Amino acid sequence: MGLQLNVTCRTRDNTTVTREFSINPNKTTFGGSCTAQLVALELRSRNQLLALQFAINASCSRVFLHRVQQTLTPPDAGDPAFKAAHRPLSALQAAAGNSYEGNAEERVQVT
Repeated sequence: MGLQLNVTCRTRDNTTVTREFSINPNKTTFGGSCTAQLVALELRSRNQLLALQFAINASCSRVFLHRVQQTLTPPDAGDPAFKAAHRPLSALQAAAGNSYEGNAEERVQVT
């Protein structure tokens, strides 16, 4: 299972289309940072940037996806780049100290 982004945007001829963009681990670079409260992960490929920020709720020892930022250039987009961000979120929750298993699907709308 991988990470797939479904992007709805307007094309040059003003038609609304939805395109799928998959993260290819062999063609993606990564970076990020980590503090006691937040973890940031940036995934970059030829035409896209996906930035994820995870936070911890210390009162219940749970980590969750707090922020998503996405920038990409669909080949037929009317604008040179599609940009979207969403914050705050509380998606992809897991107990602190555990890793995500990736055996479930969760949809997060970013506008």
